[in-house]
Amino acid sequence: MLRNIAPLFLLFILAGCTTPKSFFTVDTRARIEYKKEPLNQLQFYIDRDVELRRELASNDVKIKSGKVAFENGRYVNIILLKKFTPGVCTDASEGKLKITFDTGLDNTLSFGVKKTAKSSDAYQLMADRWVNNIGRVFYNDEMYYIQPAGADARLMINKSAVNKSEIDKHVMKGVKIPKSN
Repeated sequence: MLRNIAPLFLLFILAGCTTPKSFFTVDTRARIEYKKEPLNQLQFYIDRDVELRRELASNDVKIKSGKVAFENGRYVNIILLKKFTPGVCTDASEGKLKITFDTGLDNTLSFGVKKTAKSSDAYQLMADRWVNNIGRVFYNDEMYYIQPAGADARLMINKSAVNKSEIDKHVMKGVKIPKSN
């Protein structure tokens, strides 16, 4: 009997340990900014694995971050950003955020929405240029290519952060004319 219950109990415990996340949308940002909460105080997450790659010249095998692989006779520098990796906002402008998931000065990725975005649109990974679902970005002063599996990566935050930033409501009590003597 205990053998049958133990896996279910473990699953229940693990499910309770994770904080539900929601996408960081145009509406979410508006609510947070309305409450004057700084975006650099929010914990951001990436919703899927993102792989950045760049080819190295054979005489340039020194790398600043990631790992070097030897593929098809070429050295390739690979940086992997795993799903739900935490990050922080380092810069914010209209419709755009720079998020760092690693330490270093130029270790940011840009996320944004189109100028015609709806309130439900989530902030997505941006690149300088997209060709065949592969995006070109500058990361750590080097040009990398976002692999297709990460092309639609979006930002997430904890649902508790969204709920915390709900608009405060106040019910007016009314004012009566004072009685005259």
